[in-house]
Amino acid sequence: MIRTASDQPTFLPWAGLFHKLIGIDLMIWSVAVPVSYGAKDHYHNRVRLNGSWLSLPITSKTDGVPFHQLRFDTKALPKIAKTLRNTFGKAYPYYKRVQSIADLIDGWKNGDDLAYFNTGLIIAMSGLMASQDWHMLHDLVPPDPKLSKTERLIERLKLAGSGPIQYYMGRGAIRYIDAELMKKANIAVFVQVLNERVKDESATQLIASHEYPALEIARMGHWEQL
Repeated sequence: MIRTASDQPTFLPWAGLFHKLIGIDLMIWSVAVPVSYGAKDHYHNRVRLNGSWLSLPITSKTDGVPFHQLRFDTKALPKIAKTLRNTFGKAYPYYKRVQSIADLIDGWKNGDDLAYFNTGLIIAMSGLMASQDWHMLHDLVPPDPKLSKTERLIERLKLAGSGPIQYYMGRGAIRYIDAELMKKANIAVFVQVLNERVKDESATQLIASHEYPALEIARMGHWEQL
């Protein structure tokens, strides 16, 4: 049995994503799926930080393009790093952890691929939480428009192997998931239930504030089988 999830790698993500990551074995990044850039709930290149938006400027076309084609302005990275350093100073007991993320951003030399950059930040943040027991794959196969969302998801989850699968998803996915199709595909579905106190802000604050941030995140919610 392999525990899987599928998501898009967002910018300096919120605790909800890490709550998902600490409960799975494999994350399949769906970077071939067109982005909903400009939607009120998009976090591809922005995140809330202490109540304000921190955004990374996009330089490429954004209208319906796959995530892996998004490009960002690398010249903005020093400003992003400076904001993190100024926000999480010595008043935070574990501020040096976030300073190391700022150092990574400041010294980034691996191009302007947003999906690759965000994935690098997620790996770094997960490592600082001592919660990186999960593995990842990037699904670069364009989704078949003839298939339903659930059918496309099932095709993506085949990357996890041929054995039985447990799929962990956010509550918002209930709107389109076909439970019967998932059952026929031998995929058990679990829905994330987060506490009301979980904010949509970057998990950097947890990393800077708590000795064991992964433990704090684990306490933020639970999973219910669909």
